[in-house]
Amino acid sequence: MLLRVLVALFILFVGLILVKVVLESAGNGSKGEEVKKQEERLGVALNWKIFHSIIGNFKMAVPGEFHHESEEIPLTDIEAVTKYDTYITENIDDVTYMVTVVRYPPEVRIMNSEEMLEKVMNEIINADQDNELKAYYMVTFDDMHPALDFIIQNKKMQTEYRGMLAFHTLYLLSVSSDMPKLKQGEFTNFIDSFRFID
Repeated sequence: MLLRVLVALFILFVGLILVKVVLESAGNGSKGEEVKKQEERLGVALNWKIFHSIIGNFKMAVPGEFHHESEEIPLTDIEAVTKYDTYITENIDDVTYMVTVVRYPPEVRIMNSEEMLEKVMNEIINADQDNELKAYYMVTFDDMHPALDFIIQNKKMQTEYRGMLAFHTLYLLSVSSDMPKLKQGEFTNFIDSFRFID
């Protein structure tokens, strides 16, 4: 029940953020055998399962079964919808792992990827007056896709995020927990396993 509530709130929250961001801002190569072996070793080492998503065209290692929710949100200025798919799971330490895939319609033009990712980050920060940005930095995922890693902390929890834009789609990965429970490397293991499906 808690997961379902979290998913519903998260989809609504991200939806409002991204509609605003899109209106304001108005490929993948083959993986070598070595990369595939690294992915398999990561999953085995962590005792995680490899999850394949047809929606969003990605795969990654996860500590449990993903709960999946979908929603379509109409855009206000044009006759089109943005499609949201959220995947969420928790491990035995109550650490929450989440992936949100936001697929924009062709009518939406994304002019500046870095600016859009920063606006998404800022809207998440401003959603709670207790939120504090601990760190952020731009990175490049898969040698071609812009991404933004950032950490937000408040009185209740710490959440680490990676936002990526690829194929006219936003991918927002996050790991959150009570601060004493969030072990070093939890987020790195999660995002390092993420790969687009060839």
